[in-house]
Amino acid sequence: QGTKKVIGRGREHGGLYVMDSCDVSLLTSNKNLNESDYKKWHARLGHISDSSLQRLVPNLVTEYWACDANLQNLQ
Repeated sequence: QGTKKVIGRGREHGGLYVMDSCDVSLLTSNKNLNESDYKKWHARLGHISDSSLQRLVPNLVTEYWACDANLQNLQ
């Protein structure tokens, strides 16, 4: 269940949505992001790669986890 709180703004560029850099800092301000948060952000950001998500949210705690949607795309 979502809060419907706006956590960032961006613009469409070449078929992708680019977040404004000042808004990305909102993602990194939380110090205790766990694996559940990782899965949420991974899905919310269009099944973004692990390395890209780590650049956006460097303090995100991750363990090895395979996304079902990503695995289906590999088949």
